[in-house]
Amino acid sequence: MLFVRNQTFPYAIKQILYGFKWYTGRTLLPNKRTGYYNKELEKIRNVGIMAHIDAGKTTTTERMLFYSGVIKHIGDVDDGDTVMDFMDQERERGITINSAAITLPWKGHTINLIDTPGHVDFTMEVERSLRVLDGAVLILDGVAGVQAQTHTVWSQSRKYNIPTIIFINKLDRVGADLGRASRSVAEKLKSIPLQTQFTLQNRTSLEAIVDVVGMNVAKFEGEHGIDVVRAPLPETHPLYQFALKKRAELIEKLAELDDKFMELIFDVYEGDDSVAKVLPDDIRSALRRVTITRAAVPILCGSSLKDIGVQLLLDAIVAYLPSPLAASFPTATLLDQKTSYSTVEVKPNFHEPLCAFAFKVVNDFQKGLLVYLRIYRGVLHAKSTLTNTSRGKKERVQQLMQAFADEYKDAVRLCAGNIAVVTGLRNTRTGDTLVESSSKQALCLSSVNIPEPVFFCSIEADSLKNEKFLTEVLEILQKEDPSLRVEYDEDHQQTILKGMGELHLEVICEKIRRVYGLSVSLGEMQVAYRESVLRPARVLQQFEGSLASKGQLCSLDISLSPAEENSDQKNCSDPFFDAVNNVKVEFSIPEENEFYKMDKVEVQTAIYEAVKNTLTTGVLLGFPVSHVVVRILNGTTTNETTVASIAFCVGKALRRLLEMAGSYLLEPIMRIEITCDDKYTGLVLNDLSSQRRGQIASVEVTDGIRFINALVPLSTMIGYSTVLRSQTAGSGTFILTFERYEKLSEHVQKAVLLKIRGYC
Repeated sequence: MLFVRNQTFPYAIKQILYGFKWYTGRTLLPNKRTGYYNKELEKIRNVGIMAHIDAGKTTTTERMLFYSGVIKHIGDVDDGDTVMDFMDQERERGITINSAAITLPWKGHTINLIDTPGHVDFTMEVERSLRVLDGAVLILDGVAGVQAQTHTVWSQSRKYNIPTIIFINKLDRVGADLGRASRSVAEKLKSIPLQTQFTLQNRTSLEAIVDVVGMNVAKFEGEHGIDVVRAPLPETHPLYQFALKKRAELIEKLAELDDKFMELIFDVYEGDDSVAKVLPDDIRSALRRVTITRAAVPILCGSSLKDIGVQLLLDAIVAYLPSPLAASFPTATLLDQKTSYSTVEVKPNFHEPLCAFAFKVVNDFQKGLLVYLRIYRGVLHAKSTLTNTSRGKKERVQQLMQAFADEYKDAVRLCAGNIAVVTGLRNTRTGDTLVESSSKQALCLSSVNIPEPVFFCSIEADSLKNEKFLTEVLEILQKEDPSLRVEYDEDHQQTILKGMGELHLEVICEKIRRVYGLSVSLGEMQVAYRESVLRPARVLQQFEGSLASKGQLCSLDISLSPAEENSDQKNCSDPFFDAVNNVKVEFSIPEENEFYKMDKVEVQTAIYEAVKNTLTTGVLLGFPVSHVVVRILNGTTTNETTVASIAFCVGKALRRLLEMAGSYLLEPIMRIEITCDDKYTGLVLNDLSSQRRGQIASVEVTDGIRFINALVPLSTMIGYSTVLRSQTAGSGTFILTFERYEKLSEHVQKAVLLKIRGYC
């Protein structure tokens, strides 16, 4: 037992007891150190890096690790030796496939950083990473500005209310324009950009960054620009007046957005027109407030590859992005013993029972399943027993660690606000909530939105003896990647692999070959269509049978309609809506009806699940049914009728309704953004409009580079990468982003039916 010299015995005992509280999470003394814990939380930043593909995410992250001292050598994406892209396929392809987490120190703060993929096929990695982050850095290409995938990741960050700062990268390239890139933020992302910096350039390269907040110039000297030399911008400098103008614009925008800053300008500075007198700290405080409230986004700039501006970006992460205490608190559903629901905010309190969210699962050959957790409340210890409230299972933590890309460091305990990696959780999957087993509150956080697959193909092993092993491998891969779906086609005796795109499925196939040593082959890529109904239909369905020697009698009056025809109906109660497939279930049965003899919530939930399960297979080609409304108009049961009987009756009724209503196909429509040389534009546009049923949205040109935006059916884009390379002599690139489902024309539907089932 260690006592501190010159301290009284009672004070030393209190120190020991507080240490016991920190280690066990059990309160032995009144809480007098909340301020200390809050100070620790204020120094944590949970941040994600997001961008369009090839905007420089991994290059920027590599510099962050180098400048913070985590690594001693800077890797290069082209050389395949970066820390965050540690998979063989990532290094060979030069793209990020899996999100990677790492912890780095910066000026007394701890930054938990997640590098996310930029390719649309791996958007699930972005989705589940943003779900647990408090802030984000959006990286833009200084030449292209806002691009197709930029829209997608921006929308994902807005959905989770994540404050964001923007780093405009690659400003050393020919054609780069900081002003144009900033304007694209306002025009395309509909957000207010706050330019805090601009670059100093000579004829051949970037020289420095001018900070209009502090009115200073930052130069990056030494090996890889590790030494940041700041100096005041002299009034004699040719760009001093330009910097003052930018500072005035920044102050004016901040005054419009932040009332506190407006009051400061009038009360402290007494409305002085001299923008140079406004203190940098006052501007930074206002920038932090408008960033956290998502009223605007600060703009920073530089060139990661040329080692310019990254340290200032790290400063901005600490200065402008929120700590777990200042971020939006997640809302959890609280389920009591009477099956009634209420919601509570989960605040980062060390003294309350643990609440954590599982956002990623990785299979490790040595450690087993690794589960990544964001700790929202309490303290997580190694060897602790937890309850998975999403699945009603008990779990025990074996090993507690922190992630450093593909390496892990053991930890005894991790507190609220941190990201942990644990082993031993056998039943936990992405989107599950974990609480202390001793907790009296059954909290359940909202899960991750899993996108529906748009491509599918068959997969088979090279021999029958490996089929069982392939099945086991696919089960593991589904645990790791929720956007990967595996189904078995009984009619054709085939295993079907469904994913987010051609590249997604190719990467999965290659991973099976390399990591698990199993030779497999993929069938032809096919499009995941949807089905919907042509007209409304209504049926009175009856079910009569016996279960456990008890008579089962159920009668349901159900209707099925296209969603558009019923979008304005408001007279139904307790609507259930499946946003993924746009399927809505409405209940019009009066509360006093004997149909609700059983628990109302249980009955309605069972009906909703029965509707979703039945509509996963349409009657036309077996694709999921979407864009429909199912209405439960009336129903009768007996005292012995079970919930299972009601669900069975719903399933039978829906199969009849699908036949009566008639069906048609919906195809996925994608937004494509093509980048190519100006001289190939005509060939590319002609191919899109004449061969691929494309609708051209816009064509922009920047220094001889064309940016083509269009809407195209996904079915026409299979193998397009080869075609585009041929048309543009290998210089063209494109990105596809899912836009919506759209009804097929009659002649196209006939062609699809003929191709898939052999007749119209």
